[in-house]
Amino acid sequence: MPFTPVAVLDPERLKIAAERLCRVFGIESLHPHQEEAGQNILKGISTLLDVPTGGGKTLAFWYALFYHWEPGNTEKDCQKIVLVVGPLVALMEEQAKGLNAKGIPAIAITSNSPNIEQSLTDLGQNKYRVGFVGPEMALSTQFHEKVLNQVEFTRNIICLVIDELHCVWEWGNDDFRPEYRQIVQLLARLPTGLPILGASATVPYHVIKDILANLGLPADCARVEVSNEKLNVFLSVRILQHEPESFADLLVLFSDEAEGPEDFLQTLIYANGRQEVEKIQDFLRDNAPSSVDGKKAFEFYHRHIDEDQKENIQTRIKSGELRGVPTTDALAQGMDFQTIMRVLMWMKPRSFLSLVQKIGRCVRDMRLRGETALYITKAMYTRCCAELEILRTEKEAAGKEDSAAGSDDEENLEEPPDRDLALALQNMSDEEEEVAAAPAKRQRKGKGKPKNLSPMEERDQRYFLEYITTTKCRRLVWNRYFGNQRKKRLNISVPVGPCCDNCNPEAFGVPTIALVGERKLKTGRKGLSSPELESAVRKKLEAVREQIVASEYPNQHFLTGNAILTDDVLDTLAKRARLVTSIDTLQQQARWIHASRYGDRVVTAIQEVLVDFPDLAAVERETQTAERAQKILDVAAFKELRSRLVSVFEGCYNTVFAEMEEDSAGVDSAPTTAGRKRKKIKEPRRRCQIFLKLPRRDVRTSIFRIMRCSILSQVWPDYYELIKEPISMTNIKTLSEKTTHYTTIDEYRADWHLMFNNARQYNVESSQVYQDAVYLQEIFDSKLYALSTEHKLPGHELLPGAYFVLHMASHSNVKLNQITYRLRREHKPRLL
Repeated sequence: MPFTPVAVLDPERLKIAAERLCRVFGIESLHPHQEEAGQNILKGISTLLDVPTGGGKTLAFWYALFYHWEPGNTEKDCQKIVLVVGPLVALMEEQAKGLNAKGIPAIAITSNSPNIEQSLTDLGQNKYRVGFVGPEMALSTQFHEKVLNQVEFTRNIICLVIDELHCVWEWGNDDFRPEYRQIVQLLARLPTGLPILGASATVPYHVIKDILANLGLPADCARVEVSNEKLNVFLSVRILQHEPESFADLLVLFSDEAEGPEDFLQTLIYANGRQEVEKIQDFLRDNAPSSVDGKKAFEFYHRHIDEDQKENIQTRIKSGELRGVPTTDALAQGMDFQTIMRVLMWMKPRSFLSLVQKIGRCVRDMRLRGETALYITKAMYTRCCAELEILRTEKEAAGKEDSAAGSDDEENLEEPPDRDLALALQNMSDEEEEVAAAPAKRQRKGKGKPKNLSPMEERDQRYFLEYITTTKCRRLVWNRYFGNQRKKRLNISVPVGPCCDNCNPEAFGVPTIALVGERKLKTGRKGLSSPELESAVRKKLEAVREQIVASEYPNQHFLTGNAILTDDVLDTLAKRARLVTSIDTLQQQARWIHASRYGDRVVTAIQEVLVDFPDLAAVERETQTAERAQKILDVAAFKELRSRLVSVFEGCYNTVFAEMEEDSAGVDSAPTTAGRKRKKIKEPRRRCQIFLKLPRRDVRTSIFRIMRCSILSQVWPDYYELIKEPISMTNIKTLSEKTTHYTTIDEYRADWHLMFNNARQYNVESSQVYQDAVYLQEIFDSKLYALSTEHKLPGHELLPGAYFVLHMASHSNVKLNQITYRLRREHKPRLL
């Protein structure tokens, strides 16, 4: 039975359909992209809907249904059906539950359904307006017999929705959920001409052609696209101040002015493994201020907890009871959490697309502002800088170019070619945590060997590295990756606020976290005794009350110490021992009828115990006051030291960079017309040229391509097998511009020496590169010593450059060394 589209759309009915949707779902109006996609379905036009998280793509699913029907309508000809194929059981069940609550009969038929056969029968008999199934269920024999073979179903279905369309390409393989690649078989069983609505917040252009071919849709299938730029979210990358295992950098999440759980922004904290999320939960609970009940406010989430617990956590997130949820990707796509105001990524996710998807879960309401942060170590940041340079070097040497529009950005961040290569990697977590993740397409072939990336994977990695290391606006990388400049924008007023930590550094104030002993991490409830102090005071007071009975009532046998000092009063005083300094303060803490008579004894006894338990909180407060004063001095001193370091760094770099071979370093003979030979002056060579960039790994380059390279020695295929810590002058220059990286001249000198040592390790001793490394290291050491001495940097007197300066000064002509060096290099051996 072929599908019959609406021949002519009735403007009045379209208006009524939009009003029905707005009334049922409690919104003011529909977005243009929702109406455009819905009207395409009514016309029988299959459509790809690319709308960001929070952009309302789901409402477009029901637009065509509401054109024919509304809640409460029982007319037979109006009972149309929308079939939705979705990836996640929890998501489908939640959507069906939400529709039923709004009066829209819906059912999710999953492995959790109590009576699958009856549910399929009811769907086939047109008892529901919306049906949710996974691809496995949709292709099953039961579904074919109970649903697709029923006339009532085939006559009334008006649309097939494939939610999270990217899964057709990402997951449809022999190893993981192959049914996604077989959805075309479902289309063959549905009415001919039935329109398909494929929806995703991350559907990439480079796989659209593959998906369309797989589904049998025309290449010019209609597309409705909206920019996924999250202008209402503050973006940042944070370098850890402490070891990742301590989680101490998360202490900044607790505000000093917090008066209750509501003052802790509702936060998702994504980590790469279940053990990490469990440890983060414990850390947050242990260090929560007294105004926040840690056990109620923080709960971890991963796929190994049972289904009831998952549902409980999701419910508590929506209600606002849970304020912080450390989670893996199990708490992932499609879940509608409207109140998440902050999303943190603890360590680098697997891909740039994974990062963007997580950021998309922050503040779904575009009228509110939120914040996101990626936490990485200093070592990871350094590695990202080096990896980015390697990728760029390989790209330049191989002559590859992005086909996108040209860039005006000074950082040369490549523009994506109409998103033809965007979104190469769907979010896949670590091996045990992704709720429904496909296996990685490519694995490492050996320990320590670089991964052989596909072009799309390489592009994703390159943009991710640029996002982390850029000093420009981070949204430039985001928008170019997704091609957002060519898409429509949501017509929503976004509140004014900071953009990112690079554009608005003043909004990115991260306090310094100083750990002083174990108790620094937990301040505890004000005035309460530690367990050890409480136990000691209790034992002391129990002895005191027995002494009172023995001295005041020596000849009685029925009066006990509990009659003088009851257990309730004793427990209260033991818990608040530090607050008991006099009879008045004793009476403020507990109602004791004998306080005026025996209070002195109790106060004295408590003070005796306190001698053995010094007030660490008071000591800590004094320490903090002294630390704050010292910090002010340290900051001023660091700024002054930093300015001197920068001068030294720039001077050293410029000196090495400026080192050239003498014009007369060599001559070439050329015959003249008269038979005589004339001397041809060789162009001077910059000695550090080969150290400016790292060699590329790619060896699949023709001889012609190599000959076109400006530096022949840049093609070293085995370099990365021999050199374990590659670094270049460009790396060092970039790192020296970061205020937190080189804080001493020793650190700076160590990286220069590492670079020169790498050159000597890779090349034979008589080679030009080896001799350049030796010579330039001497030049560098000499300049470093001279500038460090001039600027009086700490440790300058220990630099080995002092010997080199004296050695050079002993010659009447300083250039003697250069001449000797040049003569040693006359014969230029080939590189290994």
